[in-house]
Amino acid sequence: MKRLVDIFVPEPRVVIFLLLMLLLGVEISLAANAYLAPYLESSELGWIDWQKGEIYGVGHGYLDINNPSPFKAKRAARVTAHSNIVKLAAALKLDDQRTLDSFQGGNFVIQYQGFLRPRPHATHLKADQKGSYYEVIEVAPLHGIEGVTLKILNQLKANPDKKIRPPQRPVHPVREEPDGPWLVLDASHLAAADRVNPAIFPKIVTPSGSVLYDLGTVNEEIFVKRGMVHYVVGDPGNLQSRKAHPHLQRILSKVANLWGISSAHADPQIKRKRRQKYIVKNVENTRGLAKTNLLVSERDAKELKAEDASSKILKNCRVIVVVTSSIGGIESSLRSGSLWASLP
Repeated sequence: MKRLVDIFVPEPRVVIFLLLMLLLGVEISLAANAYLAPYLESSELGWIDWQKGEIYGVGHGYLDINNPSPFKAKRAARVTAHSNIVKLAAALKLDDQRTLDSFQGGNFVIQYQGFLRPRPHATHLKADQKGSYYEVIEVAPLHGIEGVTLKILNQLKANPDKKIRPPQRPVHPVREEPDGPWLVLDASHLAAADRVNPAIFPKIVTPSGSVLYDLGTVNEEIFVKRGMVHYVVGDPGNLQSRKAHPHLQRILSKVANLWGISSAHADPQIKRKRRQKYIVKNVENTRGLAKTNLLVSERDAKELKAEDASSKILKNCRVIVVVTSSIGGIESSLRSGSLWASLP
């Protein structure tokens, strides 16, 4: 009978090979992070992370006006943070004409405040010229079963809106291709007067007026899960030509051949058709009163229609928009993690 150590401990050559594979993945991840970062829309109330789909409310509770009691000061800060999340949500752009506080006559924001259940994000003890205070940051999701987007859909179903087409309800459970492509729309070059404003229901349109992408074209299940668009900042120029570090690939191939390890990832003899990871298209301009709609060329629209028929890149909301960081956002390396690590 073999000892347990003989069964469960891999051979040294396999361990080294796996370490090389890990090294390859780390280098690729670090290279990707250099291109794009999450976009944060920041104000004195908190900020909105338009890549992760989260609203962060900030509240302050001063000790000297709370007895001084840390418990009461923190509670006051939480109440303020909660209120600021509601205010940030109310100012969200729903589409190219409306903000959330005008949706259904403003009644929706009142309801949102009632069912909002934010979670704690951070608590800090700070001080300024007024004295010591607790800063409490709470976060509420834009997407998911607790998110504002699902609540909006429920309201649309109960009270249909002529200006908003409902999303397509899937007949069968959604099965996404994990390595499927993402559409990257580059709007970072637009002039200040034409800069993109993030919205919950953005559209992709053509010069002829055709709508390529709106709420009515997407899968409801996917939309609820992650929203229609991830907004980011940075330089998407290298995404199309980005390669998986060929020098490391050659090392892996040689090691695999030397040790007789069969690996489709490392063995150059095993050829697999690899889909393009990122399809980068240029945003010609913005459209709509609120500058939320994205104008692409007729040629690009035709290519994206063909791609969507094949990979469901639009139907499954696999869309990233690169905006200009100077429209009030912050390149959020201090507040957020890797863009690529958090994408589905």
